[in-house]
Amino acid sequence: MLKILGDECDACWHCSLKFVIFVMQLDYLFVLTRNFWEMQALVVLRAMLEYKLQYLLPLLSYLLFSFESDLLK
Repeated sequence: MLKILGDECDACWHCSLKFVIFVMQLDYLFVLTRNFWEMQALVVLRAMLEYKLQYLLPLLSYLLFSFESDLLK
């Protein structure tokens, strides 16, 4: 996955690459708990990586922020 991202990386993807890697590391958490916010974030991440729709990054950021807020409660 990382190699694919590196090969396809342009300036915008390069800036968000660390964020995407961080989200990919949360995959184990998605599998373990399967709550609503986590599954929504996973769906958006897969769509973003598969179709390279860069406008989905703000939506993914919003979903993860909401998920992190739920964890902190």
